Amino acid sequence: MLQVNQYRYVLRFLAFAIVLGSISSCKSIDTSFFIPPDSSVSVSSENDAAKDFIKSGKKKSDNKDYQGAISDYNEAIRLNPEDARVYKFRGGAKFGLRDYQGAITDYNEAIRLNPKDDSGYFGRAIVKGDLGDYKSAITDFTEAISLNPNHTLAHGFRGRTKYSLGDYQGAITDYNEAISIDPNSTLTYLNRGRAKSELGDYQGAIMDYNESIRLNPSDVNTYGLRGLAKSGLGDYQGAITDYNELIRLNPKDDMAYYFRGRAKSELGDYQGAIVDYNELIRFNPKDAGAYFSRGRAKFKLGDKQDGLRDYRETARIYQEKGDTSGYERIQDLIRKIEGLR
Repeated sequence: MLQVNQYRYVLRFLAFAIVLGSISSCKSIDTSFFIPPDSSVSVSSENDAAKDFIKSGKKKSDNKDYQGAISDYNEAIRLNPEDARVYKFRGGAKFGLRDYQGAITDYNEAIRLNPKDDSGYFGRAIVKGDLGDYKSAITDFTEAISLNPNHTLAHGFRGRTKYSLGDYQGAITDYNEAISIDPNSTLTYLNRGRAKSELGDYQGAIMDYNESIRLNPSDVNTYGLRGLAKSGLGDYQGAITDYNELIRLNPKDDMAYYFRGRAKSELGDYQGAIVDYNELIRFNPKDAGAYFSRGRAKFKLGDKQDGLRDYRETARIYQEKGDTSGYERIQDLIRKIEGLR
């Protein structure tokens, strides 16, 4: 099992994983999934002007010009206020601008006009999830699934939302359903692996990560997650192999060096661990945990003077960041060590 004091590193590591989770964590929001495949803008009953505004709005939204897209959708709605689709499109653009309440208002109207369209509920659920309203988001995902049982993304996102609530078994059930619909979704295997890891089923998680890597061998995140699962099983050499591959694919992934250093320490390779912690510090010189881990490795090698130097640097960084609890813990450790000298 991973030690408690590693937990924040696991969180940091997972934050870099591209998973079916919070869309707002991405640098640029992709709103294309809000527009269902059957939402053609060439319906003959629309007047030409409204059609032109919808087409223009979608093009702008695709290019992430969300404000321009909203202006076009406003005009389309003015010309045809009963077209439920345009409210969904505008809701997606507002979501792109992180105008969450405005997006929900538009999805509400789209649902009012066409309550049998699953994509309205799906879009609203995504926004609610980003707002942290997970229970309400699950309700909307469930409604979307009831209208369209083969909605793979709705199953996947509902699973991710359950994961956020700590319902890991419920998340796995949703991921199972998503995989039965689309067995080639690398992200779903990755997410199911994460849920299994949370339940301590590291072997099951590894099997999912294996499948994710088989489908997409260049996804660096899966190697890191598989490395964590292998560490959970005590297979530190296997974990190192995965971290090596992650670093080969992305040499600037600082947390990969941290976890590889931890695995090396578990195998007694403290000098190798120090090399990795040095690299982590080079990337992030304000990482208190990196200095602490390096100091601990130095103590294991008998280098108490340098080890204490790293512990003092750890304390300084905690103090600088205003982490009083961390600072006091390290200071207590330093005092105990100095008392033994």
